[in-house]
Amino acid sequence: MIFDFDGTIADSFSSFFVIWNRLAKECNFRVVVPEEIETFRGKKSQDVVRSLNIPLLKLPFVLQRARKEFGEIMPEIPLVSGMKETLVGLREQDVQLGLITSNASENVQAFLKENELDCFDILLASSGLWGKARRIQKMVSNHGLDRNHVLYIGDETRDIEAAHKAGVRVAAVTWGYNNAEMLKRFSPDYLVSRPHELLSLEKAR
Repeated sequence: MIFDFDGTIADSFSSFFVIWNRLAKECNFRVVVPEEIETFRGKKSQDVVRSLNIPLLKLPFVLQRARKEFGEIMPEIPLVSGMKETLVGLREQDVQLGLITSNASENVQAFLKENELDCFDILLASSGLWGKARRIQKMVSNHGLDRNHVLYIGDETRDIEAAHKAGVRVAAVTWGYNNAEMLKRFSPDYLVSRPHELLSLEKAR
């Protein structure tokens, strides 16, 4: 199983907008009001970028600053409820676990250490917001994985699209950045509403 990080393992959705508003005030971007935050869960990431009026030329700068800001508040970001027990259960089933993220590697490592999650065999961090399909393919290729037995777990429509493009099955989780209705439109192989359901998916394979 290959996991996405933000929104899937780390419950970072609300923290993203705290960081965004801090950057928005500093860089004269649009500030997001609390009443509209939930509406973003029904949008693709590209549409969120447009809604926030982020100039494409400034997107790399925004992502770099966001990763730095995340590093400062990482100890405060909670683990998704029930995720630790699920990951431990998967390891007890001898499931190999990978992690792909666009967050900074040091942020992810700090989070895993803080939550005592010493369960991932492979970690791949990349600075790009898009291009997850290539990262999935890279992990599969570099570690000799059989794509027919790989299940990718993510919380956004771009995770579903990336898994389809990479030729692996995908489980979309409904507790992250995109809501269930939005995720369904992109036809994931599985739609998961609680972490412990992932244990049943593995047993059914």
